[in-house]
Amino acid sequence: MSEPAIRLENITFSYDRKRNILEGLDFTLDFGEFAVLSGISGVGKTTLLSVINGVIPNISGGRLEGRVLFSGEDVTKLSIGKRAHFVGSVLQNADDQIVHDTVEDEVAFGCENLKIPPEEIGKRVAEALEKTSLTPDRRTRKLSGGQKQRLITAAAFAMGQKTLVLDE
Repeated sequence: MSEPAIRLENITFSYDRKRNILEGLDFTLDFGEFAVLSGISGVGKTTLLSVINGVIPNISGGRLEGRVLFSGEDVTKLSIGKRAHFVGSVLQNADDQIVHDTVEDEVAFGCENLKIPPEEIGKRVAEALEKTSLTPDRRTRKLSGGQKQRLITAAAFAMGQKTLVLDE
């Protein structure tokens, strides 16, 4: 039996050390499995996703206890850059994530940051665009909202990420 895509063990998080937003949370998500995280505003949905992708505590700060594992590997203390090898986030407003003018450049960008060899980047970009039904020469700002989310998904696939986290 293979390791789950994501496993959270005893996650407790507080922004200000006065009140825990997450407390003693255990969660497992297998590859190919889909989960819906729902609840009223302020209950910790975005906080949980930020723990998974490493924004917490690497950018937002706060006090985090417990372990985050991707495919059985503990990534709890890894930087966001190191976690990018495992997990990607697709935000509801994909415009916040897009930095390049063309689809091809956007998909290649993450690979370049991970120092993937150029010949490998071209192959990965082509495969990711095929999976997401996007064409390389399209202008990113002309894409629909759903196409932009597919673009961010393609970029995650190209970087070799096995797990995607959708936000909001």
